Amino acid sequence: MSTTYETAERLFKLGDFQELLNSTDLNIASIQRLAIPHQLLIAHALALLGDGQLGIQILRGVDASSCSPALRSKSHLVLGVIHERA
Repeated sequence: MSTTYETAERLFKLGDFQELLNSTDLNIASIQRLAIPHQLLIAHALALLGDGQLGIQILRGVDASSCSPALRSKSHLVLGVIHERA
């Protein structure tokens, strides 16, 4: 089961990262079918909870060069969080 982007964003803003992940199908193929902002939100939640490996897998599937500057920035931010916590 996966939540909508709006629900995931609300949970993220509330700091309820674990609930966001609990309500998301964390299969990499399922995540890659989501919109890029949704993928980045999941990767960010994973990074904050210490699962950098899955976060990196998600980021590898995102072509940041074809994203808007805001999404490219978010991708780099998430990568930085993962590296900081490694």
